[in-house]
Amino acid sequence: MTRYIRFDILVCVTRLLIRSTFLFAPITLVYAADPPQAQIANQQIRVRMYTPDATNAFYKGARFDPSGIVNAVEYKGHTFYGPWFTKFDPSVADFAYQENDIAVGPASSSMGPTEEFSTPQGFDAAKPGENFIKIGVGILKKGDDPAARYSWRNTYPVVDRGKWTVKQTGTSITFTQELSDPVNRLCVHLHEDAARGG
Repeated sequence: MTRYIRFDILVCVTRLLIRSTFLFAPITLVYAADPPQAQIANQQIRVRMYTPDATNAFYKGARFDPSGIVNAVEYKGHTFYGPWFTKFDPSVADFAYQENDIAVGPASSSMGPTEEFSTPQGFDAAKPGENFIKIGVGILKKGDDPAARYSWRNTYPVVDRGKWTVKQTGTSITFTQELSDPVNRLCVHLHEDAARGG
């Protein structure tokens, strides 16, 4: 699978628009009730992915980009990926072995190759209780400690996950996230393409 990600960070200032475009290529159990999925395939390989959804998404944490979480890759009768954990425990920061279970917390309850834009936009400038943007996740609210540095291990309430659109053909899928925080004058347009070669 070749996966290309393009995201545009738009800083919205009155009558001024600053735009930066980046291209990355290739990037190699809170189970919601029936999380939405999409499938792409060619003659050799079939890939099933979870898609973003405001209410029934598979991944509801604030660490990873929820678009295109690969839950299965099938090739010549073999299935790859799938759940790697057996239990969800909100008190776990990352993962932990609990007797016969592998427990994960909200931040790590994903699977397959995932993407994390690890540097949030506007976090350092935000005061306690104010918003900042985590690309691919949404608008998050900063905690009460003004000296705290950003860490994916901390829990940040999600204020707005933005508007996601999913466009699919038999061999490709495109995820687009649009969100805007007028208070911090930040806008994000994230565009991801996953495609199967012939």
